[in-house]
Amino acid sequence: MVNGDRVIEPGMVEAVIDAFDRETAAALAVPEHGNASRYGAVEVGDGAITALVEKPDDQAYRLINAGVYAFDRTIFDALATVRRENGTLPLTSAVAQLIEEREVRGVRTDGVWVDATYPWDLLTVAREVLRHGLVEQRTAEDGIWVAPSAHVHEDATLQAPTVVGPDCEIGAGAVVGPNVALGRNTTVGANATIAESVLDTDTRVGMASALVDCVTGQDVHVGPSTTVPGGPADVRVEDTVHRSERLGAVLADRVRADGAVTCEPGTLVGTNTRLGTGVVVSGTVRSDAEVVR
Repeated sequence: MVNGDRVIEPGMVEAVIDAFDRETAAALAVPEHGNASRYGAVEVGDGAITALVEKPDDQAYRLINAGVYAFDRTIFDALATVRRENGTLPLTSAVAQLIEEREVRGVRTDGVWVDATYPWDLLTVAREVLRHGLVEQRTAEDGIWVAPSAHVHEDATLQAPTVVGPDCEIGAGAVVGPNVALGRNTTVGANATIAESVLDTDTRVGMASALVDCVTGQDVHVGPSTTVPGGPADVRVEDTVHRSERLGAVLADRVRADGAVTCEPGTLVGTNTRLGTGVVVSGTVRSDAEVVR
């Protein structure tokens, strides 16, 4: 079993399966991570997991629960005894029960492991994917991938690492990269600058705009001379404040920014929102809103 909000190398899965087959016990990938407090940490002794520690405050923890498991059918027996939380069965509670009853192997692994819990995590995902060259496009030159159907103006500049998806168009004088992923049918206008950003399918960026640390959903239109200056910023999601996140803005699906818009660092703009010409936005802008001067 693999968590669906992570990007991982296949070798991590293979290592867990090998340990499970060899030891005939449940197994769990436990890579080292510099920020174990954000994830579930694990304690390991003699190759066996002795405890799961959810979101620890102690910075001494270095091993995390990578969300890559191998179980036999006893996991269903454990799940049958777990109390539901908000209508769901927490898997970690079942694993903790297995740890008390039998051996659960902790498999030390390394390689690519990137979490994508929040939209701005896509920026980290893109950086890691590009750094390791995990891109299914032909390589125009080192660190730059351009789909055959994309059109890049001869006066545009691509800075590695960058991936340009199918049917994209990049205008004259535009600068794209580093660490940029352009989804299918994305257009970058003349003299625009895109850096450290992930732009999803059908995004349109107007001329002379500058986007840094920006994530767009699908069918987002960014008018000319729009500015997203980049992070770090404190980002509030419901009752939780995420400190010093590297985020300029998240523009959700079908956002329309008319032009000369400025998004202050850490801005979250909901779906179907219109940002009028010249507005300055910050914090969270709800879906279906219209912001005008």
